[in-house]
Amino acid sequence: GYPFTFSWDSSALPAGSFMLRDELGGIVVNVDMKAQRSYTLTNPGITSLQIVYSANICRNIIVGSGWNIVSTPVTAADSAVSSLYPGAVSSAFWYNNGYVQSTAFRPGRGYWLKFATADTFTICGQPVSPRDVPVHTGWNIIGPFETAASIAAIGSTPTGIVTSNYFGYLNGYSSATSLSAGSGYWVKVAQDGALHLPGGSSKSSQPVIVVNPNWTRMDLTDNAGGGVSLYLGKAQEMTGTYELPPLPPPGVFDARFAGNRFAEAMGKDTHEIQIASGSVPVSLTVSNLQGRKLRLKDAVDGKQVNAVLVEGRAVLIPSGVTRINIEEMQNLPTVYELSQNYPNPFNPTTIIKFALPAASYVTLEVINTLGQRVVTLVDGYWDAGYHQVDILIELQHFSDQSPVGIFHELYGAFGHTRSGYCLLHQFDQRQVGIDCFFAAAQNHGIAGFQTQRRNIDGDVGAALIHRADDAAGPLIADR
Repeated sequence: GYPFTFSWDSSALPAGSFMLRDELGGIVVNVDMKAQRSYTLTNPGITSLQIVYSANICRNIIVGSGWNIVSTPVTAADSAVSSLYPGAVSSAFWYNNGYVQSTAFRPGRGYWLKFATADTFTICGQPVSPRDVPVHTGWNIIGPFETAASIAAIGSTPTGIVTSNYFGYLNGYSSATSLSAGSGYWVKVAQDGALHLPGGSSKSSQPVIVVNPNWTRMDLTDNAGGGVSLYLGKAQEMTGTYELPPLPPPGVFDARFAGNRFAEAMGKDTHEIQIASGSVPVSLTVSNLQGRKLRLKDAVDGKQVNAVLVEGRAVLIPSGVTRINIEEMQNLPTVYELSQNYPNPFNPTTIIKFALPAASYVTLEVINTLGQRVVTLVDGYWDAGYHQVDILIELQHFSDQSPVGIFHELYGAFGHTRSGYCLLHQFDQRQVGIDCFFAAAQNHGIAGFQTQRRNIDGDVGAALIHRADDAAGPLIADR
């Protein structure tokens, strides 16, 4: 009774095509006997099978819905796109320093082609001979022939011209270890020449440029199931270019570092990732952090997405965000800290630094001697880390007996607060100095500081006070 298992030695079959099919012409059973060695029949409605031989070679090509990179593995009697892939819903595009539209396929060349649904196509024809694929300097899309080819078995003329991995596309670029009949693959070469594909099936091998398993991995996926993996690793472990092929056609999911790479070395403050997708939202999940601290922000203003990456936890990237930054968060502070300004004395600019162990709301204000706010220089949320604000004070007239107070408040997470104020003094006609004082969290009002420093009253005069990077110009304070 059922099931029945049929077995055969595929290597013993002579040249030509051998297909195991049902009596309905292969509607239910349609097995390429050279591609596999056995088949198990489980459908009791199938009472007979046929072995169909043809001097032509036939291959079943499986495609997914959406965009695929496909090829013809044989020399078909009719190489028109509409004949080889009648279910396609787009034109075919090959690559020659840019996408080129084509109405027919050529063996050895790969093509972008779009399908409405997943499907299987049978392509029959004569074996390709010679088994050479012409390539030009730069990126090429190639198509293998009727047998799978290990990349280690592919030769070239001149030798050693391949400079990249072989990349396939299945809802995103990925490095290939072997080339399958009917698919298409990107490869980059250093000069014009030819690739020589093996005549028989061969085992898969490692890509030319290998990803270190210790690197931090970021998986980006879109709403349609597209997926790309990007990596951050140690500079000394980077041994290749890690370059990705050119961008796919519009609407096809893609994610890459801004330098067209799938891996970058740690040690930069920011790594920009560019995203293209026709199906949102896109999510990013990080793995293998190994103690590294990374923050994900949109590349515009950090307001649409801003999150510290956590191992295994997906972060959604909203619609309209096409560029994101991965920021390295090295040596985060452990306490809230407000530092003495530098340089001191100064003329006319100085820097005030502060440290935040967690994202916090920060205000930086200039106050008069009555504790009244004159101007706000900083007012908003700041990321965890070490920060600085450049301040420019242009004095119109100033007295050493009449300092200005600059009052800082750092409101941190969970109620942590660090407060302080600084007094400005004119040392001579050219330089101004600052003395900074700090208070405990429970005593951060201006009255608390007056008990520490008495000479904070008097006529300050007029000053121009603003952040040194304020493009809108100075703020005028008359006191």
